[in-house]
Amino acid sequence: MITKENLQLGILHFKMQRWAFRSAPKSKYNSMGQIEQSPEEAKVHSSSRDTCLNTHYLYGLGRISNRGIFMLCVMLICVALTSLSVYELRHAESDRGYVLPHPEQVVEKDSVKKPGFAVYGRNVDAGYLKHVYLVFERLGFERRNDSDWDVLWAHMYPFRVLYSSLKNLKPHQKVNHFPGSGYITQKVDLATSGIPYIPVAFRIPADLEKLFEQK
Repeated sequence: MITKENLQLGILHFKMQRWAFRSAPKSKYNSMGQIEQSPEEAKVHSSSRDTCLNTHYLYGLGRISNRGIFMLCVMLICVALTSLSVYELRHAESDRGYVLPHPEQVVEKDSVKKPGFAVYGRNVDAGYLKHVYLVFERLGFERRNDSDWDVLWAHMYPFRVLYSSLKNLKPHQKVNHFPGSGYITQKVDLATSGIPYIPVAFRIPADLEKLFEQK
């Protein structure tokens, strides 16, 4: 932004340079290519050069001052906006009745009860379910052998053997099967279900006689 003071300083600087150029005598060069000046001429050149430098310094100082004022205004506006945002956030939290907990009241992670999972199947510790255990551990679960679990990972269909405990599941308990899923996932049950458009199949050796009777 150009102000009146900067414009006046610029005009003064230009006039001083023009005066110094006009008042300077013609330079004379010696055989070495150096300028020959008398002591009076050197004094005049030195005085005019100092005047021009001082004028240029004052002009630049005015520009720096204006930039500094502009940056100061920007910083003050940023601080004001930040303070306003913090105030509105605190006001919104107080309206909702939410109060930030005191550092002494914060519960440590180790004291929080981890979610648990249980496993159902044959020889579940043989190693074929180690990838399942690894995923649960990465998700923060711990294995439990009692009924206080959050997820039941059943490798076999669980609703026949564990019917008494699964018929009254709690709202937070989940099972990786649903009742009747065995008729879809097990090939034998699906093939012998009698559903149309599915080829006739038999259980061997239980349905061996039916197989022989089939034309």
